[in-house]
Amino acid sequence: MSEDEWSYALQLSMEIPSQASRKEGKRFPNDSANEVSQFMSLRILRGPLKATENREILKHYNRLTSSRIPMEEYLRWVTDGPDGPAWHAILENEASEIVGHTAVIPMRGFRNGRQVVGGKAEYAFILEEYQASKIRGFEKSGRPRNTIMIQQLFQRCQNEFDPLLISTSDVRRRSLSNAGGSTVTFTVSECLLVMRPWNAARLTPNLRGWQRTTLCFAGIFQKLAWAAGRLFSSKSSAVRSSPIDKGLSCAESAKLCFFGDLESMRWRYPEDQYESLIVGDNRNHLIIKNGSPDRYLRICQWRLSAGQPSFQLLAKLVEIARSQGTLGVRWAAYGDDELSRELVRQMKKFGFLCARRTRSLLICSREQELLSSDGWDLTDAMFSFDP
Repeated sequence: MSEDEWSYALQLSMEIPSQASRKEGKRFPNDSANEVSQFMSLRILRGPLKATENREILKHYNRLTSSRIPMEEYLRWVTDGPDGPAWHAILENEASEIVGHTAVIPMRGFRNGRQVVGGKAEYAFILEEYQASKIRGFEKSGRPRNTIMIQQLFQRCQNEFDPLLISTSDVRRRSLSNAGGSTVTFTVSECLLVMRPWNAARLTPNLRGWQRTTLCFAGIFQKLAWAAGRLFSSKSSAVRSSPIDKGLSCAESAKLCFFGDLESMRWRYPEDQYESLIVGDNRNHLIIKNGSPDRYLRICQWRLSAGQPSFQLLAKLVEIARSQGTLGVRWAAYGDDELSRELVRQMKKFGFLCARRTRSLLICSREQELLSSDGWDLTDAMFSFDP
C-alpha cells in the first residue's frame, strides 16, 4: 500500500473510491452518473490467484489510489508470506470481470511466548460505477457493499487468523461497524526531523495551510541546528549496520508483537528497502525504511533500552536521511507507557517536532485483551508496506 506521511493513505485504504476521488478533486472515466445496475457476484478464496486476476486487481487498485505498486511487491505480500497466501474477496460483474476486491494478509506474531497468526485487510476497492450494484445473495441487504465483502471474508478466515484488523478512516470505519469487531484507539506521538523544509511543507499531505507554514519554519530551524551539531560530533562506531533478521525477537512479550522471528522478518523487510542498525551491544536495535526525495526515512521497529535514542543514534539516522536525499526522519511512538514517553522526550531534547494524536483500528478477536490498545506492541511496521 502506498505510504503517505501522516496517515493519508491509511485513511483511503478502505474508503469507497467515489469519496476518495472527491477528496482529491478527481473524476474517474465512469463516474456516478454512469453507474450500472447489474448484479455482482462475490467470490471468496485463498490465494494464490491466477496471474490475470492479480494483474486486474493491481491495475484497478493503483489507479483508484494513485499508487505505483509493482507486481513483484504486491505478490510478495499476498502470495509469499511465511504463513501462506492471503485470502481474497472478489466482486465480479456479469461478464466475470473483477470490479471489487479486498484481501486479508496473514501476519505472524507472538504473545506470551505463543505464536499467533493475525490477518490485516489490504488492497480494497470497488469500482466507481458499481457502487450501487447489488451483490447476489445479498439483494435485500441495506449494508454498504464493502461491509458485506469484509464481513464475509472475515467470517471465512476467522478460524485461521486471530486477530483480524483494518486500518481505515473514521467515515469508512463507521460503515464497517456492522462487519463485526471493535474500534480500538491507540495513542501515538509522531516525531519529525525535517531535512528539506520547503519540500517537506509541500509534500507532507493532510496538513492545513498554517501547519505547512509551521512545518517549514520548524524544518529550517532543525536543519540549521543539526548542521551546527555535526561540527561538534564525531562519527561513532557504536552505531553499526547488522543483518536485518538479528536482534529483534519479541517471542516472550506479554503484548502482541509482529515480525519478531527470523522467517517473518526476512519476509517483512526486503533488504533493498530496509536497513538494520545496532547501537552498542545487541540490546539496542532498530529497523529503518529507506526514504526518498518525496518521503521520510521511517523507523519501523525497534528494541531500545533506557536512555535511548542517544544523540549518536539520532545523528546516524540524520546522516542516512541526508545521504538518501529524504524529506527527513519520521519516528512514530505508539502507546503511553514510560518507555514510549521517554523515547519522545529524548527526541524532543534533540530538536524533533512531535505531535500527539490517535490512530484507530477495527479489530476482530476472540481474545478480549486484544480489544484494548494495552494488549498490543504496535509500531509502524504494520503500516508501511509500500515499496
